[in-house]
Amino acid sequence: MRVLHISLDTAMGGIESFLLNVYNLIDRDKIQFDFIEYGDLTRDFNPKFLNLGARIYNLPDRKKHPFLAQKELIELLRNNEYEVVHIHKNSLADIGSIRACQKASKSRIVLHSHNSSRDSKTVTLLHKINRRVLDLNGITKFSCSIKAAEWLYGTKEGVTIVKNGIDTNRFAFNSSKRQNIRTELSIDKYFVVGSVGRLTEQKNPLLMLDVMKKLQDENICLLWVGDGELRKAMEIRADEYGMRNRVIFTGAVPNPEDYYQAMDVFVMPSLYEGFPIAAVEAQCSGLQMILSSNITKEADIIGETKWVSIDSSLNWAQAIADFKEKKLIRKSNENELKMRGFDMKTTVDYLQNFYLNGDM
Repeated sequence: MRVLHISLDTAMGGIESFLLNVYNLIDRDKIQFDFIEYGDLTRDFNPKFLNLGARIYNLPDRKKHPFLAQKELIELLRNNEYEVVHIHKNSLADIGSIRACQKASKSRIVLHSHNSSRDSKTVTLLHKINRRVLDLNGITKFSCSIKAAEWLYGTKEGVTIVKNGIDTNRFAFNSSKRQNIRTELSIDKYFVVGSVGRLTEQKNPLLMLDVMKKLQDENICLLWVGDGELRKAMEIRADEYGMRNRVIFTGAVPNPEDYYQAMDVFVMPSLYEGFPIAAVEAQCSGLQMILSSNITKEADIIGETKWVSIDSSLNWAQAIADFKEKKLIRKSNENELKMRGFDMKTTVDYLQNFYLNGDM
């Protein structure tokens, strides 16, 4: 059978990473994935999906041509007999794809929430309006967390939480990789404060430069793995603060698992998250963690996370200084995550059974 996923974004974000992980592990002799993309833009990650057997359909930009995009999606659904259409959403500001599926498809429709808020007031307003008027009867509701469920559906009732599992073996602590990356980046002498994620407003990365300034500790450096529109602003502020030599930007990398090993504490100062996969990966590698208090508490799987408000850079600085002072011994949490259902194989087994057999 073939499952249609709506839709892929323009860059490799959380949804795209989740889908690629699932696609890599699912039994592709039984299930193949197809994908919708909106807008004629180059996506560097497309070959990763195509090489696994996917078909990718490019539809008109839904922001510029919403009616044309919906019309072409309806035609595609009518011309292809998909048993399952899996719609991935951060909000209900745009419900064109949902309406198209309800109108044209005889497939089982799945709606999957991947976030718990949005930056834009306009998007948030449209989301709340559409949430009231959209009829979701007959649609299977998935979410990555309770908080994300309440955001998209207004309730957690009738929603299945599909855990954002990871390849626990890949992200388990590895002392050799730790040493290799620290040597490669010339950060052996530092206590490394690290994060993995796109440099976007949602991730609130500029806060960490204010935190570094508050610390005033020449033995601490910031390592940010990922790229995005705020990178230039980060570089300029790091220069202004006189700490450019202690702030490392790797850009997007194919092996983020190696960079977790190089860190000493993981930070995530996000304005909001549905359920951050990076936090799961960091815990698997045995990292101490400081997360924004805006993030769902479900992200604390091991039970050792420090929660700090994004309103106080001083409190973030103090939390980092405390972890540096403790000098905790690093260990892998691979087995603990497996026991709690956060191994990707567990997630894939659930989805495969769902696709093949219906509601579980």
